[in-house]
Amino acid sequence: MRRPTHIALGLFLLALAARSAGPLQASIAEENGVPVLVINGQRRVPQLIYHTLLTRWRSFPNVMGKGVDPSAELIKLAEAHGFHLTTVVMPVVWPKDGEPANYAELDRIMGRHIELDPQVLTIPRLIGQPPKWWLDKYLSEREKFRVAPGRGEMPERRRKSVQKYVTPTSQQWQKDYYHALRMQVRHLEAKYGEHILGYHPGCQSAGENFFPLAWDRVTPVMVGFSEPFRQGFIAYAKGRYGTIDEANKAWGKRFDSFAAIQVPTMQERVAGDLGTFRDPVKQRFVIDFMTYFQRPLTDVVIESSRIVKEETGGRKLTLAFFPSPQSGHYPLGASQGGGLGLRRVLASPHLDIVCNPYGYVDRQYGGIGLTGNMQDSVGANGKMYFIEDDTRTHLAPFNHFGKTKNMTETKAVYTRLFAQTLQRGIGRWWFDFGSGYMAQPELFDLFESMRKIRKTFPLVPFRPEVAVVFDDESPLYMRCSNEVSIHSSKMSHDFGKMGTPFARYLLSDVCAGKLPSETKVVFFMNAYKIDARQRQALHKILAASGMTAVWFYAPGYVDGEKAEAANIQRLTGIAVERIAEPLPARFTLSQALPGVPIGHEFGVKESLPTMFAVAKEQPG
Repeated sequence: MRRPTHIALGLFLLALAARSAGPLQASIAEENGVPVLVINGQRRVPQLIYHTLLTRWRSFPNVMGKGVDPSAELIKLAEAHGFHLTTVVMPVVWPKDGEPANYAELDRIMGRHIELDPQVLTIPRLIGQPPKWWLDKYLSEREKFRVAPGRGEMPERRRKSVQKYVTPTSQQWQKDYYHALRMQVRHLEAKYGEHILGYHPGCQSAGENFFPLAWDRVTPVMVGFSEPFRQGFIAYAKGRYGTIDEANKAWGKRFDSFAAIQVPTMQERVAGDLGTFRDPVKQRFVIDFMTYFQRPLTDVVIESSRIVKEETGGRKLTLAFFPSPQSGHYPLGASQGGGLGLRRVLASPHLDIVCNPYGYVDRQYGGIGLTGNMQDSVGANGKMYFIEDDTRTHLAPFNHFGKTKNMTETKAVYTRLFAQTLQRGIGRWWFDFGSGYMAQPELFDLFESMRKIRKTFPLVPFRPEVAVVFDDESPLYMRCSNEVSIHSSKMSHDFGKMGTPFARYLLSDVCAGKLPSETKVVFFMNAYKIDARQRQALHKILAASGMTAVWFYAPGYVDGEKAEAANIQRLTGIAVERIAEPLPARFTLSQALPGVPIGHEFGVKESLPTMFAVAKEQPG
């Protein structure tokens, strides 16, 4: 009859021991050159379950039927299969007019989550978009868009959707958002700190830290026309030039003062005095603006991470979505989304994890389904890379992005992606938009087997012989279009079919000597702008290592001060001449190669405004 007392005493002592072990601590460490997730001193498999429990953030319809909470069912399945690491989407709660913040929704989410799984360790994904009352109060802080010339008017549906976005350069928004974020982290830590691994703040499109509608090919638009954006650019210009006379000299402008500066028009942004390229002398004004254009979202990511680290005493993880410089699918080029700041993000000591959805191209059963971004640069800078696995399974409510046809195909696609995470040492969370199409016992049996394999899999650094390199500065010297970037972006997806593994690095990391010694071939995808210092570093690295460099379109054409064909020869050793008129980047073989006959054509059909031809009578 005394056993219940003994059990209760045992549970009390266990709880006391857990509490005496100290506050929960999570970090990213490195073992044998591989980033690893560490929780309270123990290495854990970086696999999470995403859900939208009790929130209004479910973006796909409920496929489980009326009266069923899909996320609750997902958590039950996860808990039964030993998955206790999750991520949950939440709004950042904004206090109104001096009133205390109302965290009732967050408390309901966390309370129910802990009720369903008392062992849960979660990462709140915090959406930093201000509420409607704030946007109505500060109308001038809203983002302003312009449609690309000749592309018609923005549809009314789109026009309404963009009204919810704020200018990230807004001083008022930054003040209120950073305060709200700080107070929310403080609240969550005080009440639920032992159940929270870290925090994942984000803003703008889907909370993924790129400008809204950058993906819209039907009606291409750009932001950066609001007054807060103009004021931000003025502050940047002051810091860069010091006086308006120096700024005018660099820009070829006649502004009376810094206060008179206006942002470039859409016509100026899409213009290229050198065809595809901006003239670094005549168009320095636009180049400077597009350089600044990449800073606001980068600054927000870094500052948000700093606040989280400060509020948690450095004990919790910080995560951020961040775009890739290979985002050539944007209709106005890679700079359109405002995310060409990855090198600054990776240099921040406050951020632990960079994440993205895995590639949306070739996802279908039998496809490649590559993980994205410069993930090897992420690891080389001491961070961990995570993918959001939003595979559209056979039960998903919409038929797009390679939706599978049945359970066999679904399991094959999930397994295909597992191989990449295992090989590359990257994290993963499974994501079904809160709709419940992933809540299948058979899938969780598969996920559990993946976790068991990864738990015992040896930590081996991923050092393939091929590196694919993208630059996050070169696109600033191209006009806002994707006549070139779309091809380098598409080409990167073909690398998964070449029969050998490959790594992805930023050009800045290559110049810093971060390529592993095992590298034999380097593909420079968009190295249009290479200054003298970078050129010297690349020559030294390539000569010392014996690596083979493969240069694509216009390598080193711009050196930062001028653009000329001679720069290409200075970088590559190949003499070229600029072609006067636009031509398709298409070639015909004049001699047979093994398996490829004379007359075979390859390349792209579209004409490019800036083309080069190899000069005659040179070796090679």
